[in-house]
Formats: sequence, structure tokens, C-alpha cells
Amino acid sequence: LAVTEAASRGTPYIAYDIPAVREQHEQLQGGLLVVPGPHALAAAIEQLLEHPDLGDQLGGHGRDVAATMTWAGAAAVVEQAIVRTLDSRHGRAVRP
Repeated sequence: LAVTEAASRGTPYIAYDIPAVREQHEQLQGGLLVVPGPHALAAAIEQLLEHPDLGDQLGGHGRDVAATMTWAGAAAVVEQAIVRTLDSRHGRAVRP
């Protein structure tokens, strides 16, 4: 949630590349993902400090994408995942 909140404010984020965050990042593209650890985190902070235009670009893109997100859209994604899981467990063809 913090990644999406940062993006919605136009703030570029730096986050660890872990599954839940990666999923948000793939949609938002509003920051940098790094390998978990202090060295990668520090390098990403330096990158954004040395290249403020990159931070502006990432932040703007994240804000624009976050503005299109709605709770109804999130609910539809969850519903789709549940239906696909149930279909696959009951031997039915999985819906796209």
C-alpha cells in the first residue's frame, strides 16, 4: 500500500524487489525496485539524488497511473482471481 500511496502523490518510491511490491511496481512504474539489502537501497537513493529528473519522471508516471486505480477495479481483479482458482479446482476450463 505504501508504494501506491507514494505514487499517488507523485513521490518516486524505492522498494525491495519482493513479490507483493513487484506486482504493484509492474503496474505503477513510479519508482525503483532493488534487491533486498542496504547496499542496493543506498545505491538507489544516490541514483535519485544525483538524477532528480529521473525522480520527477518516475513520480509523474506513478501519479498518472495511480489516478486510474479504483476500489472497484481492485475488487474486480480479486474476483477474477477467485473465479479462476475455483474453476481450476473443479476441473473447469480456466477463464481468462
